[in-house]
Amino acid sequence: MIGRILRALFGSRAAEAPASPPPPPAPPPFVVPFTEGRFVVDPVLRSTLTFAAFRGEVMRIVYRGEERDVRPTGVDADYLTAGDVSAGGSEKRFRLDQIKIPGMAPMSPAPVPPPAPPPPAPVTFTVSVNTTIEETGDPSYQADYKPVIDPAVRDRLAKAVDAGGTVRIVYYGGHRPGSIRDVRPLSITPDNKLRATDLTEGIDKTLRLEKIALAPEGLAVTPLEEVARIDGEPARPEDIAGFTVEVMRRSSQQRLLARMVGGQFSPTGLIVAARCLPRDGVQVEIAGAEIGAIYSKYWWHYTVTLGNQETACRALITGPECEVRLDLALPPLDPELAPHAGASYDCDVVGESKYQDTLKAILTRRVASHPRSVVPHVMAALVADTEGGYRVVIDGDVVGALSAGNARRYLAMLDLKPETPPRAPAIIGRGGGMPWDSRGGSLYDVRLGLWLPTEMPNPVHGYRKPTKPRHD
Repeated sequence: MIGRILRALFGSRAAEAPASPPPPPAPPPFVVPFTEGRFVVDPVLRSTLTFAAFRGEVMRIVYRGEERDVRPTGVDADYLTAGDVSAGGSEKRFRLDQIKIPGMAPMSPAPVPPPAPPPPAPVTFTVSVNTTIEETGDPSYQADYKPVIDPAVRDRLAKAVDAGGTVRIVYYGGHRPGSIRDVRPLSITPDNKLRATDLTEGIDKTLRLEKIALAPEGLAVTPLEEVARIDGEPARPEDIAGFTVEVMRRSSQQRLLARMVGGQFSPTGLIVAARCLPRDGVQVEIAGAEIGAIYSKYWWHYTVTLGNQETACRALITGPECEVRLDLALPPLDPELAPHAGASYDCDVVGESKYQDTLKAILTRRVASHPRSVVPHVMAALVADTEGGYRVVIDGDVVGALSAGNARRYLAMLDLKPETPPRAPAIIGRGGGMPWDSRGGSLYDVRLGLWLPTEMPNPVHGYRKPTKPRHD
């Protein structure tokens, strides 16, 4: 009786209870987001390979019709990186669009978008430049540039070379691509390059034939940007000998200078005002424009004797290439610095951290007796030790040693140049290339201006392999 009552009671309540909500739908299978590459890849295949790489498992794929067992290690936009178990486990790269997994349904083809309307034809002229890119069947992608030269362009330029005439062209290269220029062709080289005088800029240039087109009739030359004009005076023959400091220029600085000069050349050259500015070496300015820097041997002399001082001088500009020399009067070098002229200080010394107090004492003594610019420039002696190495000695104190590799190269140099003295110019500085008197906690270091051969002499070719020191 009680059981029937309970069943009736709970049964009626269960019937009156609201229906439970339906279970949530099953989440869709995870698909690795597609990274756009050069090839069309099935995203499900990409996801499968990505999970296999995550789990580190071996799976079977079909690559270009051949079954292989691979262990995927990574998947990028276009390639699978995997160990080829079938070939001994060597790591290889497989193109994703050429991989199939047995039993996986192929990807349905993507809908083809309707063709876009053709763009309106531009009002321009054609250029015979072919930049066709072909892809080989090999996974290593290659882009081949195949220049195509218009025969009409070559013939026109060849006739101008023979006749010495001027041609108006469009050049799709250089620092002003697409500009219209007047050129006077000088020669055509076997490697399809044109040597010509660019009358627009006033200098000789080398132009690639495949980037040249003949300018249509009626088009004007593309003007250059305005630059400051140089007002100078013709050089007299007796003045030329005083201009001894050479200036090195980049091609862009050479073009700029040619435009600033504007053809004001005399047989002996043009003399103009210039300034030397000690920054990133010693830069040379003419009429407010940076046109080059003095060569390193003069830069070192300038820095040691004049420091950061700006200096006014005169510049001699000669020839169509606008070569520049300065009449820069540099103070004479201290006799102690003569061996350092032109030294590059490329040979490092090891073990200076053990001799920091010694290096500090050497600098302190030199500050009291030498000009500040001369203090860090010292002469170092190379003293052989009992283990076949070389210690570096300055003012009678050991400050470090040559590394084992540099010691072997030094011995090789002695075989090549037995007359080499056991001394070398050296400079004391601080770590990171900082000067010796810079503030900070970096340690003192020593670098030698010592030339060492980059390769050891080969005994087969007549040189003895060095085995012991030459200097005792």
